[in-house]
Amino acid sequence: MIKNIQALRAVAALLVVVDHWAALYGGWFQRLGAIGAVGVDIFFVISGFVMIHATAGRTVSPSRFAVSRIIRIVPLYWTFTIALFLGAVIAPNVIRSTTTDLAPLLKSLFFVPYEPYGPAWARRTQVSPLLFTGWTLNYEMFFYAIFALSLFLRNVFWQRAAVLAVLGVLVVIGLVGRPTGFLMKFYTASLLLEFAYGMVLGMFAEQWLRLIRNRGVAWALVAVGLSLLLAMMAIFPVSIRGYVLGPFALLTVVGALALERQGVAVRSRLWLLLGAASYAIYLVHLLSTVIVVKALAHVPVPGPAGVTVRGVTTVVAACGIGVAIHLLYERPLGRWLQERLPPRIGRAAGKIAPPVIPAMPRE
Repeated sequence: MIKNIQALRAVAALLVVVDHWAALYGGWFQRLGAIGAVGVDIFFVISGFVMIHATAGRTVSPSRFAVSRIIRIVPLYWTFTIALFLGAVIAPNVIRSTTTDLAPLLKSLFFVPYEPYGPAWARRTQVSPLLFTGWTLNYEMFFYAIFALSLFLRNVFWQRAAVLAVLGVLVVIGLVGRPTGFLMKFYTASLLLEFAYGMVLGMFAEQWLRLIRNRGVAWALVAVGLSLLLAMMAIFPVSIRGYVLGPFALLTVVGALALERQGVAVRSRLWLLLGAASYAIYLVHLLSTVIVVKALAHVPVPGPAGVTVRGVTTVVAACGIGVAIHLLYERPLGRWLQERLPPRIGRAAGKIAPPVIPAMPRE
């Protein structure tokens, strides 16, 4: 486990929580909180990086890789999606923004993008599955599918080159061809570049990190990368975020890796736990946020103090519920599924994980 990457996952998840919490208030507060959406850009760069390290120096079959990703992504997402759908069927007056049609449910479960619906704040993205945050998983699973297919190639260089080429060509089609069809617009979005940035980092991490021999430089990379990432999110439209935000997300991840290589790693059990539970936090936070906001709607604390109380309570609730789901459901279920994999796929499929970045030797 790379501790700083785990902590960065926690930061990314919390940024998204703040973004969606602020969206419920509207106005200037929504515009300010919307910069938290950069958590998605950080997640995508990390995904590209981790996939390279997860398969580096070992032979991983396409089936083994695919199963590892399915076990990691699908069970928890399907659980929340089906629960939301059933809630809309049973209590339509309570869950009003969720459709009970079967077609959107099936598309959501199998990561098929479709045009957004529902409240205006939920239509900021290109796609809107039943569980709103699942739109990013449509990109993740698309990337994993391309990566899995590349593993049919025997040469590692050509595997990496094939994935980068596919991502690059798709983005060029979107930039030059400007497709009008919904699916083509989705699958040629600039966001795909962020997976490529992470892959390139994974391929050249050793060489790049050797150039960063000063902790001050590493800290500066994190600070500058994250600051500019937040600032650019407030300026540039979502459609070009892969070109503008992706490089700064990459800079942030590089700085975090450089710090760990030099012996500066997050050791807080809380932050590492939040990083491990970041996926659960990401999926559950919309529900927990709505519950907290409604519960505190009549709390007699006006002005900035009231907003602060609601904000802190929202973040704490999202983290607490997410961690509980991770420890009591997500992790045990993942282990149970791994133990029941067919021998030909291998029981280690779900254990694909990146190696630790070695510490910089002291001089």
